[in-house]
Amino acid sequence: MIIFDFSGLINFATDPFGRFGGYLNTNGGIARGAELGLTATPTRTLNLSAAYTYTKAQQRTQQVPGTRRALVVPVHQFSLVATQRVGRRLLINFDFAASSDYIAPIFNPVTFTSRGYRFRGMAKADLGGSYTLPLGSETRSLRFFGYVDNLFDREYFESGFRTPGRTGRAGASFIF
Repeated sequence: MIIFDFSGLINFATDPFGRFGGYLNTNGGIARGAELGLTATPTRTLNLSAAYTYTKAQQRTQQVPGTRRALVVPVHQFSLVATQRVGRRLLINFDFAASSDYIAPIFNPVTFTSRGYRFRGMAKADLGGSYTLPLGSETRSLRFFGYVDNLFDREYFESGFRTPGRTGRAGASFIF
């Protein structure tokens, strides 16, 4: 298991690079769990995919005092993706992801130590669409697309970092 450490596990006098902190290989950990997935096509134009993951992961070397639970690994994760084709040119995609809480290290620059902080789980939905315009032959086309990430503007954190609220992007691609 690779960790980022400033707790003193890295001794700058014996480190081959003279570091006092940074990435460090530890004694590893153990992770056990289960994954379930389902893919279905209820109609010719609708594809559904769902997945669930249960993970129990523990570290052998504590990075944060008081916890052996692997950092930034939620116990439960779920995803659902629905893709609807409308005609031959329009695709609409809905993507939902959720997870349980997780523990992430918070670094204290004064003491050069980390402490564990429990971040609440996330629930996030994204919506996208694309329209493909043929350009005279089967091999050339222009594809217009647009996405809205975090559709419901939920506050959530990834690996301990706050993410933006609702964002959008759009563009076009030329296929030849």
